[in-house]
Amino acid sequence: MDPLPFLDQKINFSDGTSYERLESITDFRQCHGVVPPERRILYRCRRLSPSSPHEDQQQFIMKIKVQIPEPPDTTQPSPTSSPSPPTQSDATSRELSALKIFRDAETNYGPRLVAFDSQRQGPEGLLPGGYVSCTVMSTLPGKSLFDLGYWSLEEDDRAEIQQRFLEALT
Repeated sequence: MDPLPFLDQKINFSDGTSYERLESITDFRQCHGVVPPERRILYRCRRLSPSSPHEDQQQFIMKIKVQIPEPPDTTQPSPTSSPSPPTQSDATSRELSALKIFRDAETNYGPRLVAFDSQRQGPEGLLPGGYVSCTVMSTLPGKSLFDLGYWSLEEDDRAEIQQRFLEALT
């Protein structure tokens, strides 16, 4: 069962590109300590070509984040204008900055930003009023940290991987 049934399999970005969600590679989980609160899930995805949408294209990673909107402030009169756009979390902003750095540096040691889009959830959304953001990033060669069971490794093993990652960036 699709953990995001309100979201189409084909996601159209404002720049005119489209990506198809393939299989999920994580579950739909809460991002702890993030303001505004949000949930996220990772998928493998592929870019769809407008000329041949069923052709197998290069695969990427898509991170979808769903903002958990704040309840309305009922102590204030309701505004007569349209609501302000949803605010991206600091974590999303920092992640986008890092992905842009990797992209601009053309490094092979970190994923590169391929596409990003964010839209307010409509009434059919999981959490109406918040945003749904989609970040598409490149994949990296080698074994996935998910496949390696990174979060189940001993702390010393994780620290070694982190140190080698930092060395590769410098």
